Amino acid sequence: MDQSRYVGGWTRRLARVLRMPHDAWQRGKAAWIRHHIRVNPQAVFILGNQKSGTTAIAALLAKATGKSITLDIFYNLPARIEMALLTGELPLSRFVAENPQYFATDLVKEPGLTFVYEPLSTHFPQARSVLCLRDPRDNIRSMLNRVNLPGRLDRLTPEHWQAVPNLLWKHILEGRLFGCDGVNYIDTLARRWNRALAVYERHHDRVILARYEDFVVDKTGFIASLARRLGMESRHDISAHVDVQYQPRGDHTVTWEEFFGPANLQIIERTCAEGMRAHGYAPVTE
Repeated sequence: MDQSRYVGGWTRRLARVLRMPHDAWQRGKAAWIRHHIRVNPQAVFILGNQKSGTTAIAALLAKATGKSITLDIFYNLPARIEMALLTGELPLSRFVAENPQYFATDLVKEPGLTFVYEPLSTHFPQARSVLCLRDPRDNIRSMLNRVNLPGRLDRLTPEHWQAVPNLLWKHILEGRLFGCDGVNYIDTLARRWNRALAVYERHHDRVILARYEDFVVDKTGFIASLARRLGMESRHDISAHVDVQYQPRGDHTVTWEEFFGPANLQIIERTCAEGMRAHGYAPVTE
């Protein structure tokens, strides 16, 4: 073969691609993905509320088993896409069909899918899920740490709302989009915890519960046990990875009483009472 002709032809094709308008490039890329990437119908979904340990558990499970993983589908997507899924304006089936790359791996970790579990389970009838659960008082404190908000207020001020980093977190704190708006922002987050837990309680035949507190006691043993329950083999030693900080760490030095104050702590324990009792989280208020 005449190498100069080969190289010249390749560079001309590359030049044509580089001259393509951005929109045309994106359409071509999307079409290629839809044509060449296949959705995994037996994926395992790692679900749960934000800050409930989903990232650490999913990442270590992938390392232990050698399975491929997708982390945080919505992180780099416009917030309106997740919002459209929540309202039903964007059917989950269409989102999957248009974005198969997110659903082609063995494991898919995305807390946002927790709140569209019904269409998710319908679209993936062969899939299994893991629901990560964390003590609601720790979970809610970590969520508020994530967005630099205090826990003792009766109401968030306009200044607090303005400081919330993005639209999705505003909807999380406000609650209506998720069907869990409460008497104040603490009650809203407590109701959100209940909604996440309900995925396991209503679908325990297809959903495995993973308590974050059990995970932190023995991370290696917990991941090995979870892998077995999922029918996977732990192939790799993860002991060097168990102390990696996968998400920004919240402030655990402040007690629940100090962080929430008596009124808001009581709201959490009252709103989440049934789920706390069922899963070993003892109340500290009367």
